[in-house]
Amino acid sequence: MALDPIVLGPSLTIQEASGLKQQLDGILSAGGAVHLDGAGVRSADTAGIQLLVAFSREAEMRNVEIIWRGASEVLLQSAAGLGLSALLGLAQ
Repeated sequence: MALDPIVLGPSLTIQEASGLKQQLDGILSAGGAVHLDGAGVRSADTAGIQLLVAFSREAEMRNVEIIWRGASEVLLQSAAGLGLSALLGLAQ
């Protein structure tokens, strides 16, 4: 059964990091693959990308696959600018 993707909001910044972290942590506890949709991200800062990196590392330790359903140009460029695209599975 496919799970609905976790849709990242338009702002992936420090202001949203705490709420998003709680949501992502809950998903990891459920097990199975995690589907993320970042197509709607319109702004991202280092804290937002770092949160995704921490989530990605935790998922890897738990053998949970992350599947991207979409990634906006802003998300792709932000990850690339920090040299984290490959780690996040967003390599173009």
